[in-house]
Formats: sequence, structure tokens, C-alpha cells
Amino acid sequence: MNMRLKRGVTLEGVQWPMKKAIEHADRIWKQLGRELVVTSAAKDPKQLQTLHAFGFALDFRTFYFRRFTKENAARLLQRALGEDYKVLVCSTHIHCEYDEGATASRRYEYS
Repeated sequence: MNMRLKRGVTLEGVQWPMKKAIEHADRIWKQLGRELVVTSAAKDPKQLQTLHAFGFALDFRTFYFRRFTKENAARLLQRALGEDYKVLVCSTHIHCEYDEGATASRRYEYS
């Protein structure tokens, strides 16, 4: 795995299901000709009301992708991870979270 962390980001506190997400994202980004950069990981639970706070969410850099490529990366990642993960295409990144039992309507969304 050759992925990088954005300055100030650490994988400390990231839960094991997210390591699977990193492995798949790293492979997909390589297939698309880019290096995976994790831009956000586990954060202080007092600061956020998201799964980042508990180590079950990550954000991946996408500014170098055109919209179609970013959406394709998200689809490929969702397919690789399966239904217990939620992959969201955001304006500045792809958000990925482990949400065991997530419904199909909550997966691969554009926000």
C-alpha cells in the first residue's frame, strides 16, 4: 500500500473495517492513475457527530479527478466494500464509512 496521509491526519483510532476501505481505495486510485491521500480519519468524539468520531469513517482526496472519474471511483469503492459501507461523493472528497446494516438507499450518494 502506497497511500499517504494529509499533514496532521493520523490513523490512530481508526477501526479495523476502515483498514479494508483504505486497501480497496488505494488499489482503485492506483487503477485511476492517482495516489490515495487520506484527508480525514478518526476525530475527537466531543467535536463531531459523525462516524469519524468513532473511527468508522474516512475521507479520500479527489480534487485531481474530473467529476466522472470521481463518481466512478466511488462506485468501484462501494462495489468492492459491499453493503455494510456507505460511500458518498462530496464536492471536495469521497467520504467512506462503515455502517453495518446500511440500507441500499443510503449507499453511494452525491452530496
